[in-house]
Amino acid sequence: MSGFLKILLGIFVIVILGLVFWILSFWSKIGYRGYKVSWNKVYYYQPQLLSSSIKIQVVGADPATFEALEGYDNMARDKNHFYIGASILKDLDGATAQYLGKPYFKDKDKVLYNNFVIKGADPNTFEVINEHYSKDATHAFYNSYLLENSDASTFKTMKIDNEYATDKRQVYHRRKVIEKANPATFEYLTIRYTRDDQYVFFDGKIIEGMESSTFKHIKLSVAKDDQFVFWEDEKIEGADLQTIKVLDYHYSKDQDQVFYETQIVTDADPQTFRIERGYKALNGNHYDAKDSSQYYKLGKVVERDD
Repeated sequence: MSGFLKILLGIFVIVILGLVFWILSFWSKIGYRGYKVSWNKVYYYQPQLLSSSIKIQVVGADPATFEALEGYDNMARDKNHFYIGASILKDLDGATAQYLGKPYFKDKDKVLYNNFVIKGADPNTFEVINEHYSKDATHAFYNSYLLENSDASTFKTMKIDNEYATDKRQVYHRRKVIEKANPATFEYLTIRYTRDDQYVFFDGKIIEGMESSTFKHIKLSVAKDDQFVFWEDEKIEGADLQTIKVLDYHYSKDQDQVFYETQIVTDADPQTFRIERGYKALNGNHYDAKDSSQYYKLGKVVERDD
């Protein structure tokens, strides 16, 4: 091999090795998340899709006492602060800060839900129940709100829906007390319907006139007892208990009539009435249902182009 070819081969090998090094270096940076201390400054590396991570200085961090939380690449603390990514979690003492599980934090003096101090919470006895409910030795909390008159010793969430909870005194839906609900007999029925031994509730509000013991959820927004049919928490006057059929969230029908929510759809034919999402316009209007002779939108007749 001539000297010239050897030189070309050497240059080619150097180029290939350089390219391999660059690719390996590039891929090692893609998606990297974490903290690094460099030249007496702290940086957080935030991953980006198909590009190198963004290097962000953690302003205010003390390099001498800075440490990432064990098991987490986006949380850290120093003697002064607690950090999520490159941001300081305000009001939290870095030296005693603890992560309790998303989204709870505490230090020696206080408990936080995300960035909000949970007023009245005792950090020494505080415990997380789920992502919304928590308690200490005295009170229960929803997110960052104290639940007034709650009893921590008997407080528990419902297994089916963890945004409902009870104690010996009250029933809770998120941060609100469900008035008149009996915690001893309260039960979850659907995402919006609940009941106790006396009342049925829709979104935590008593459905007036509905009998708890004979309640039956039919489908979607429609339910009944042994006397009436209801749309959400209102009676559908005149609806037949035996033949009521739910068509979608707003429409239902029985053997004689069609209903839009709680209102009768005038002159609609229940035998041929059906839901049909209209992508074509009639006189510039779309429709959402039809029967053998007419088109409808929101329970009203839509004039036809003939």
